[in-house]
Amino acid sequence: MDYDYKSIFVGGSIEAQGMASRLETAGIKALVKSHGDSARLAGFASALPGETEVFVRTADLDRTNAILKDIS
Repeated sequence: MDYDYKSIFVGGSIEAQGMASRLETAGIKALVKSHGDSARLAGFASALPGETEVFVRTADLDRTNAILKDIS
């Protein structure tokens, strides 16, 4: 089954992990991608080693926005 994902956050890894944890507690699957780690594992240098991105399914976007609004 294919899903369409939307980026909801780009920033520090600590914030991204906290956000993903909160979403998963609410039943929303969040994908966390560390651009620095991805580049390092592929053998490339990264300009922003601490940059992390959080993705959620497009179908979960309304619920995600409501949850994030409550915690910000």
